[in-house]
Amino acid sequence: MGRHEGCPLGFGVAIVIFLNLVQNLFYITTATMNIILRVPTVGSSNGLISQTANASWCLLGMPFIFAAIWGVVYRQEANVRLYLLYLCVSFGLDVIYIIGFFLTTDVCHSIPEALMKHGAAFACGFMRLLGLSTVLLMLILVTYCIFTVWSYCEDLKAGGGGAGFPALLAGAGELRVKRRQAQYGGAEFGQTFGGLGNGNFQSFGAYTSPGLGNQQQIFGGDYHEIN
Repeated sequence: MGRHEGCPLGFGVAIVIFLNLVQNLFYITTATMNIILRVPTVGSSNGLISQTANASWCLLGMPFIFAAIWGVVYRQEANVRLYLLYLCVSFGLDVIYIIGFFLTTDVCHSIPEALMKHGAAFACGFMRLLGLSTVLLMLILVTYCIFTVWSYCEDLKAGGGGAGFPALLAGAGELRVKRRQAQYGGAEFGQTFGGLGNGNFQSFGAYTSPGLGNQQQIFGGDYHEIN
């Protein structure tokens, strides 16, 4: 069977944070252009209160995003937990906004002419189905992002602030090299100098105590892990 490796959890959280940072900067920039500079951009047709509230929430989230970046780089659970709280609150606000939008807005009033050629009923049903599908897909995607960040927090909680398994795997390779050098180096030492000292040195790592009648090897001459 083949070996399948996925994206590291920390890398996935970094992608989530980066996308959220880009999103917040986009809404802050467009609101600044539309409201302050009076230059119409994306979302200029929305209400002033809606744009101001959206930009304010995105501006409020910037410290949480920077804290999450710091937490991912230095593996600090508390910082990532704060960002997770911000994500959950944002998700709740998005759900409330979506429910309010579908209750107060009729998507059948803005149907493209290409769909109207197939009938008003078909066009209206298609627009509603498309809107619900898009919203459902976005909610699933955001939920998965929240679950990813939560999993990373649990990983930091279980493993602490250390480097974790990657550092252990890297140290394991170095340990195997040292063990191999100790074993094979000791054998060569014993073969080369086995006849010196009246048989007191049989092998490096299997030392025979001089002056004892039974000449027993200390520790049985095996390699012992003491780390």
